[in-house]
Amino acid sequence: MKQVIKQHYEAGDDRRRQIASAARKLIAEKGFEGLRTREIADAVGINVATMHYHVPNKEALIVLIAESLGEELEADRAAMRRDGPPLELFEAELENYGQRLQKRPETMKVFSELMQRAGRDETIRRIMTPFADQWHNRFTEIFEQGIKTGDFRPGLNPVAAASITMGAAIHHRHKPKQEFAALKSELVNAFRKH
Repeated sequence: MKQVIKQHYEAGDDRRRQIASAARKLIAEKGFEGLRTREIADAVGINVATMHYHVPNKEALIVLIAESLGEELEADRAAMRRDGPPLELFEAELENYGQRLQKRPETMKVFSELMQRAGRDETIRRIMTPFADQWHNRFTEIFEQGIKTGDFRPGLNPVAAASITMGAAIHHRHKPKQEFAALKSELVNAFRKH
């Protein structure tokens, strides 16, 4: 009996991953407003009732999408360097973001779409804010360490520098790769100790 329950649970997890993937593709193609339950169900190959069994309402769907994004971003973070000179860590963090833009534009479109919606939707804001806060905190920590080691200029405000970095990086999410490389170079030059 336990084996049957475990197999059903695993099948449920697989189905939820399929639903999240289909929903993310639709958001990337059509924006959040273009997200339709029937289209998600059709893309997964299930009926709407089965989909509602796995995600009973809009809030549950948003949570599922956000969780799938979180898992992907967490895997990226886990693979990143955590030690070394702060200036190198700063460059590596920006490089990682630039690579994500190139390799997984769908992920970045969905993240951007949800962050824009967060300004108008409390549910989405509650779910998405921790992701942005984690990234901001990472940059803040790098700047704090870099001021101590002399990598970054004295008097630099780590919190403001983190906000500037994120804002500039997000603004460049649709730009060509070479433009993002130029942005990275300018950010490094703006913050490092000369």
